[in-house]
Amino acid sequence: MQNKRINWVDYWKGFMLVIICLGHFNVPWKILNFFMPIHVASFFFLSGFLFNPQRTGTLKDFIKKKYKTLLFPYISLSLIFLTITPKLYYPSLNIFDGQHNVMEYLFNIHTLDISSSLHYFIFSIGAIFIEGNSASFTGPLWFVYVLFEVELILFFVCHRRKQMIYLFSVFFFLSGWFFNIHHIYLPLKIEVVCSASFISLLGYVSRNSIKKIESLPSIVLITIDLLLIFPYIYCLNLNGCPQFYSNTLCHNLLGYVFTIVSGMLLFAIFFILFSRLMTRCQPLAFIAQNGIIILAVHYYVACTSRLIIPGHYVILPYIQLVAAIIFCALSIYIVNNYFPALVGKSKK
Repeated sequence: MQNKRINWVDYWKGFMLVIICLGHFNVPWKILNFFMPIHVASFFFLSGFLFNPQRTGTLKDFIKKKYKTLLFPYISLSLIFLTITPKLYYPSLNIFDGQHNVMEYLFNIHTLDISSSLHYFIFSIGAIFIEGNSASFTGPLWFVYVLFEVELILFFVCHRRKQMIYLFSVFFFLSGWFFNIHHIYLPLKIEVVCSASFISLLGYVSRNSIKKIESLPSIVLITIDLLLIFPYIYCLNLNGCPQFYSNTLCHNLLGYVFTIVSGMLLFAIFFILFSRLMTRCQPLAFIAQNGIIILAVHYYVACTSRLIIPGHYVILPYIQLVAAIIFCALSIYIVNNYFPALVGKSKK
């Protein structure tokens, strides 16, 4: 894996993480709809773009590294936040805390119908370890678990010949689409892993093309980006907004593919241009480097605040936003300085 951070990649990650947070707060800004189709997919695409088979080491070393930086943070943060989830102590709370299709099928019960703390605890443990959906109130951590699986797939696939990489890309794409149209949900979020692996492999095979794009003059990049906006918006209107959390890729296969392809190219060029204008945008880079903490904390703030403030209050999204900034900043400071292992980091 590459060790040197790439500015435009950090800016892209940081920006999309902000979009994810604003979406969870239900901030009523229509402009957010422009980014929704690819805000999660961008991270999978960039994981493939950054993947370098020559720097992965042995399979054992690679798994050890990904366990430290992805799987362990997913498990530890899920369990920690589970212990401070209000619904664990007051299971009758009527609040939606994410889809749990596999666990609801196994238990034959909806999360809102659970009235026992013990049952809720068992249900949540199953969600973490069987379903891959994390604990209640930390739903977005599903992404960290899925990324762990996707990285392992990248290791096995990207060491093969280019023809096999393309073949695997088609296989994962068709598998993800099949699960989507038939509404099939599997343990370990396998259906999501298939769709995410396709996008990551797309990022991997696009590496050389994007590196060539980086060398183009700014005026050329601006022209290309402006032209890409129209097919992106057309495909967005044609297919709708995919929801990778539940592998809901909508209904139009070509619309989905072109939304992803045009969206990735559109924002890759945009943030390449942005990095030329802003050689160091510290806020976005900081957000990107602390993404796992922000994913967990902001959603916990969003869920708990809805227990305190009525959802019909128009000011609620902005209260959530301010509270999330405060708690995320505090959590980042505490974790990075005292418990860095929780997010796969080492003490400085």
